[in-house]
Amino acid sequence: MNFARNSISKWITAAYDAAEKDHARYLRATFRIPGTSSGKYTCAICGLGYYELFLNGRRIGDRVLEPAPTAYHQRFYYTVYDVTGEILPGRKNAVGVILGNGFYNSAAEDPWHFDLATWRDDPKLCLELYSGEDLVFASGISWKSFPGPIRFHSLRNGEYYDARMEFRAWTEPGFDDSRWHSVRLAKEPGGIPEEQAAEPCRVYETFELKDPNCFGVYDTHRNIAGHVRITLSGRAGETVSLDFNEQLLENGDLDTTHLAHFTKSGCFQHDEYILKGDGIEVWEPKFTYHGFRYVRIGCDRKLVSIRKVEARVVGTDFATVGRIHSLSDGTLSRIQELAVESCRANFVGIPTDCPHREKNGWTGDASIVCETMLHNFDASAAFDRWLDSMRDSQRPSGEYACIIPTPGWGYNWGNGPCWDEAIVHIPWNIYLYTGDLRPLRKNYDSIRRYIDYLERLSDGYIIQWGLGDWSAAPATWWCETDTTAAYYTILCRMTAAAPLCGHPEDAAFFRELAEEVRRAFNRKYYQGNGHYAFIAPGGLTQNATPLYRGLCEESERPAVWKVLLERLEAFDCRSMFGHLGSAFVPRVLADHGCADLALKIFTQEQFPGWGWMVRHGASGLWENWNGKSSGNHVLFADPSAWLYRYGGGFRHSAENPGWKHLRIEPAAMRNLSQGVFEYRGYRVVRRNSEETTELQVTVPADCSASVLLPDGQQAEQSPGTVSYCFSLEKTTGSQHGDL
Repeated sequence: MNFARNSISKWITAAYDAAEKDHARYLRATFRIPGTSSGKYTCAICGLGYYELFLNGRRIGDRVLEPAPTAYHQRFYYTVYDVTGEILPGRKNAVGVILGNGFYNSAAEDPWHFDLATWRDDPKLCLELYSGEDLVFASGISWKSFPGPIRFHSLRNGEYYDARMEFRAWTEPGFDDSRWHSVRLAKEPGGIPEEQAAEPCRVYETFELKDPNCFGVYDTHRNIAGHVRITLSGRAGETVSLDFNEQLLENGDLDTTHLAHFTKSGCFQHDEYILKGDGIEVWEPKFTYHGFRYVRIGCDRKLVSIRKVEARVVGTDFATVGRIHSLSDGTLSRIQELAVESCRANFVGIPTDCPHREKNGWTGDASIVCETMLHNFDASAAFDRWLDSMRDSQRPSGEYACIIPTPGWGYNWGNGPCWDEAIVHIPWNIYLYTGDLRPLRKNYDSIRRYIDYLERLSDGYIIQWGLGDWSAAPATWWCETDTTAAYYTILCRMTAAAPLCGHPEDAAFFRELAEEVRRAFNRKYYQGNGHYAFIAPGGLTQNATPLYRGLCEESERPAVWKVLLERLEAFDCRSMFGHLGSAFVPRVLADHGCADLALKIFTQEQFPGWGWMVRHGASGLWENWNGKSSGNHVLFADPSAWLYRYGGGFRHSAENPGWKHLRIEPAAMRNLSQGVFEYRGYRVVRRNSEETTELQVTVPADCSASVLLPDGQQAEQSPGTVSYCFSLEKTTGSQHGDL
């Protein structure tokens, strides 16, 4: 299928008056298919920014917020539907499409300038209908349009709907469209069309909200991405307002200012519905979503009856591949729940930092959450799709933007190796977790150009620019030890990836350059006796980074490890780090036989830390430890990946990529007396009994596992369930002490 690349199908858009510019576009057409035509019918469609498709009065599919955002001038996605059962051969058929703005036509002013994006244009449509391989109908100037009841819609602002403007049966063949206007031809978006193969967005959960407080505020008791569906009745012309946010004022009313300053024009997360007044009415928005825990519904209760309020949870519809439950520690269980909730809320077509104020695809957030996502969800295809847009953002110099897709913002601030390493870290982990080399291979040349770029910008192999350990305690946004260390990791990963991608000659170059970076790092920062001198001292990330990323001289590792333990003890196991350290520190501890210290970091209730979040009622993972910014972020989601790796023991390797053969290598833990860990059919049940840990390991059909226990036991396991036992006394990190 050569979508949108023929002389028959045309890009079209609605004709409208200036007063109608904020309305969603409603387009329709009628057509006949010869009665002799039979077989399979498919419809290929791209509606930018978002669309809904109808044939003969029925909505096609259950996708929402389709297609996924891209840099539309580089590439855009179309969808192919099987519509065999919807077409009436030999009879008159009708097709209807509603077009929404999405990121393609963002009118709201914001700090990232999506309103100034070079791709921005009126929403537009290209549609092609096939009978078998034959194109039998397409979008063109015979179509008609009319401004509909969606009179305003903006992704960050909200959606306003006037039910009095509805036209019933407009997607059916017999509808009278004589008052409708002719469409006009539109320019192509500019990018390359690609079929959207990854999972779409859907409403994947619905639950009813009850018992509003005196301000009309409903509580979801979760921090979600989505919208609200209301069932109501009342007098025609009455307006119902819906405002969304994640915090309340002290008096119990909705805090409408929290986070709203990121939207520079229009209301923030505000929907409106005007009743038509003909009985029971049901409404939900089509082309926006919100990040929220609370929704305030305002109306004249004497004239409007709110009969039902339902939360509709929206996101990329991933299959679940992992589950952790029955943990003996309630705080740890809650951290896992929050990690899963925040991951889902922050993948709505693209991986985002937060679902409310930004909805931006920050590279650093996606990179740090990648392993948690891949353990819990079948997310590799959606990540791969997003990486295409990251590659599209690359400048001729080799530089990437820090938000993907970008309207042009994020090159002069916000990027750097710690964030840009998403282009290496994510494809590498997709390979480890699934065995799929394609993301590495297709990004290889782009990564190679990026490494050339880093070479030019380094000073004696040291990188002195870019964001580092974001949301750190104590606060620091950048540190050249972080950025240089990330540079080293990129080179190490590419040393391993080059032969796999068919470029064995590059491996030696990457290896030698990595060694130069490592030597320069130690020359500049290592002071001896386990101490590193840092440009931004104070936290634990800079102590853990040389150990985690392998920058230490092997002979110095024990001394560096000792200093890390001393600093951890001085901080009383509090989370004195940012998003990088949240992964590095607990993993280093577990790899050195002190998994219980990592558990203590996770569960201690003093500021800063995850236990502090849980103790203060977090309904999503916070962006920073004090909870004063976003309350639904993924920066601190790595404890979930840690639990799969060290609690369940699930390890992936480049030697056996994918999940058909795993290493099951759990860490010894006294402070986790029980838990159940499931991943792609593997199941590990662990229970502590006095001084031993009992493991029950299940390997699924057609798979195998190498079981390595902390006391040195090893076994090769076939499909089935086997019980193991190891001594805690011999394996707990007694040689390093227990803080």
